[in-house]
Amino acid sequence: MSVDLKGGISKRFDLVSKTGLWNQHKENILLDLSSKRWSVIDNFLPHCSFKQLAIAASRDYQEGLLKPATVGKSKKRREKVRGDAIRWVQRSNCHPSIYPILDIIDNLQENLRQQLFLPLQENESHFAVYPPGTFYVKHLDCHRNQNNRILTFILYLNRRNWSKANGGQLRMYMDKHEFVDINPIGNRLVLFDSSVFYHEVLPATRPRMSYTGWMRRNSTFGS
Repeated sequence: MSVDLKGGISKRFDLVSKTGLWNQHKENILLDLSSKRWSVIDNFLPHCSFKQLAIAASRDYQEGLLKPATVGKSKKRREKVRGDAIRWVQRSNCHPSIYPILDIIDNLQENLRQQLFLPLQENESHFAVYPPGTFYVKHLDCHRNQNNRILTFILYLNRRNWSKANGGQLRMYMDKHEFVDINPIGNRLVLFDSSVFYHEVLPATRPRMSYTGWMRRNSTFGS
């Protein structure tokens, strides 16, 4: 099954982002997460905000600030498992133009905490770039013997006309045999239960960018 749904920041925009975005998307997000525990929202950010985030990720990648991702607590590079490069995004290390995006994620988390009674206390996020031909094998975002990650969020920073032929789909497993392929088109947000859905990233024919993170229980950052 394949899913391909159609679908400088001022202080004023800051305010609109925090309130208007939730009001715009809350019905679909709440219905999806409460009924099937995953959701896909197209055109999540206003265009100027999406463009700002995509430019920041691309700039960081070109400047060599994204480093090869490691696997598990061993922190070893295993290209046969995952081939992306990442950079953790925090207020202390990102450009001020990204602050409104962090605020939007914080606001989304707070609304989900209140509306769905989830134990969401913090979040962590990083830019991720998969060079052509790289992938991430089937895995679960909750690490073994840890249940601190509650919700995974992925905001794709690719072109909005990304075609299925470009590859790079997120393959989410509904069970051992059934899966859904989600095309990583720009400004598409994917949310899902971190403890339930095994998933993988398929190889792409061009660089594949995303802003990826987790809403979590209070615990050590990056674990």
